[in-house]
Amino acid sequence: MTPRSLAAVLSMLLVAGAHAGGNTAQDEARTRFDASLAPLTLSADGQWRLHVDAQSVLHRVNLADPAQHRTAALPLPVWLLSASRSGQKVGFVTTTGCVGLVDFGTGAAPSTRTTWQPPPGPDGSAPASWTDALPTECRASVAPWQHRAVALSANGRLLATRREVIDTETHQRVATLPLSDDAYFSPVVLKLRFADRDTKLLVLSGRFGEVDEGLGSPSDLRLAVWDVATHALFNLLSHVDADNDSMHALFSDFSPQTGVFTWVDTRRYRDVLNSGAWNPEKSPPPPYDLVQERPGRCGAPAIVRYPLPSRPDGELVVDPWGRWVAELRPIDDTKPGGDVARLVVTDIDSRRTVSTVALREQLRGLVATPDGATILAQSASDEVRSFEVDVAALSTPKTTAQAWDATPCRIEDEAPGARAPARVTRALAPAWPQARTHATPIDGSGAPFVMRDGTLWLDQGSTIAQLDLSSGKTVRTLPTPRSDKIRSMPVPASDGFFNMQGDTLSWRPFDLARQAVPGKRLVDVRPGWTVDEVRPLARSVRVVWHANEGTPVRTKDGVQGSLAVVLYDAASGRRLREFLQDAGGYDIEDESETAWSTEWLPRCRDDQGATTGTDWRFDALGSLRATRCAPGEATVTTAWFGLDIAPRPLEGAGDDPQRRLTSVDGPLAAAVDQRTVRAFDIDGRRELGQVALGSGQLATWLRVLADARLLLVETCDDNTCPDHATLQAWSLK
Repeated sequence: MTPRSLAAVLSMLLVAGAHAGGNTAQDEARTRFDASLAPLTLSADGQWRLHVDAQSVLHRVNLADPAQHRTAALPLPVWLLSASRSGQKVGFVTTTGCVGLVDFGTGAAPSTRTTWQPPPGPDGSAPASWTDALPTECRASVAPWQHRAVALSANGRLLATRREVIDTETHQRVATLPLSDDAYFSPVVLKLRFADRDTKLLVLSGRFGEVDEGLGSPSDLRLAVWDVATHALFNLLSHVDADNDSMHALFSDFSPQTGVFTWVDTRRYRDVLNSGAWNPEKSPPPPYDLVQERPGRCGAPAIVRYPLPSRPDGELVVDPWGRWVAELRPIDDTKPGGDVARLVVTDIDSRRTVSTVALREQLRGLVATPDGATILAQSASDEVRSFEVDVAALSTPKTTAQAWDATPCRIEDEAPGARAPARVTRALAPAWPQARTHATPIDGSGAPFVMRDGTLWLDQGSTIAQLDLSSGKTVRTLPTPRSDKIRSMPVPASDGFFNMQGDTLSWRPFDLARQAVPGKRLVDVRPGWTVDEVRPLARSVRVVWHANEGTPVRTKDGVQGSLAVVLYDAASGRRLREFLQDAGGYDIEDESETAWSTEWLPRCRDDQGATTGTDWRFDALGSLRATRCAPGEATVTTAWFGLDIAPRPLEGAGDDPQRRLTSVDGPLAAAVDQRTVRAFDIDGRRELGQVALGSGQLATWLRVLADARLLLVETCDDNTCPDHATLQAWSLK
């Protein structure tokens, strides 16, 4: 790739990462990380070098005999390469996100063939075969089924992308990798790698909460190790609450020679900075931790091998045998025609500098040969550079290789058998003679709700209607407090309505006429403010107030707090917490994750603290996790569904994204993911059945009722959202 084309890719990445709040540190780190990648790799046996030049020509060169040189012209610039053991087959991903495979062939007169992966079918199915012709979509700036990672097995049979694993001979999908990770956004796949004689697939992914600008949304790194044959999760390593805001933080490498995975932990650095213990005038910034783990050994501890300088923040490469680390250190005060960076090789144990090479042009795509004696890189002018490492000068011994464990590892607090729930494919039967279509009130949640006594109600604007659980028909109606001056929200946890009227927030019971029912109650009055929004949470109510023009408001660092987000106890109306925000909704004082995004709270906690019973949620790798919760006791994962990579249609192909919903009641639970509603028996660790949603149909509300053995689902589609919705019940008997 020429410097001009590299600049174009950088520009594309910056545009893709931009959002309303401007580029964040995570945006910039991801852009720099992507720009550091290069179409340069080695065959698994280390004898062949594969690289793509500025004219998009793929080269296969024997390192011992450069005269053994084959080429394959490609129609597009290439982002990444992954080669088989001998380099005969090379998987690649283009800068537009399309995946292809080059086969250099065998024999005395081998022929070279390039094939391309077509887009998935409308239903997410794998294409029947690959094509010799470049798919039309691949010429777009970014392909609609975009990939940023690729891995080819050593035997050349399996090719992994961020979404699936394909058999390169039959073109069948042999595994589907989880794309979505939790209730909201998808992780970014940073690296794919086959391991343990091609029986395992390593997937390193990261969540970038700062980029998504969700208050309280977490950032982390996860290494999932999948068993390709059984589709089971073999191991899961995590850096929880990682920052992901630097090149070093996104670095990782796996050594097939030793079975060691290397990554960088920046959390200690962040904690030192946040504590105020670092004085920049007296000492350099605290280091990062270069950490090594063995994903093939259950319970093996993470070992901090090296205090990695946090600045400058450049590309890294680690010796496959664990003896040295090489850092590409950019030079900030460069002069025309002068050095732009230094390649520094350091002995890990002694922390002694082994060599320093001054560079007149930037390098990217650093890769070490299997013996650890040479570093290869691609220069800004697309020249492949080679740097010898003085291995005789190293004092660090080689890391000892260890065999992989034979059985999958226990993940966190899972109980025995938790990951072995019975799978069943069964269409649930409707429990009502017909679905109920209703108008969505402009003022109010517009959703059905279940009172604390287990009765089902429907918000109809001026009234709420109780529905018969066996038929869906209206049993009785109650008036709401709504009027031209009063907006109202039903809050089941309070057994009544929270009412918004100018500067006043009040409460009124659902059935005001009933005897022994407490009457109206004033919750809060704020002169000069207007109550804007009420949202029910588990045990609290989130209320948004805005300051009227001319109302004095608090400021911090010159920013005015014109919005107040307040949590009130649903039952008593007592004010619990308050957060001040600016007009754009950004915190200027405290973090308000519990007020806005309770989905990010730890397991067994809700908006008011520790919970009792079953915590049911979407969890790591798109799974559904049931946790037994009891105050003062350790959590236990009792059932864990979906921790597998069995082949299935790709999520969301051709459809709008479906927000994930969950519900739990006693031993029964339900979840909606993409186009399927699924019901589960947690105690029995089995799936009860599914409800398929039609194309263009979205689930907007979900509830499971254990006593009635019912699954309740509200949906709407392109023609009815947001004015009308349909409610239907499904039998779990």
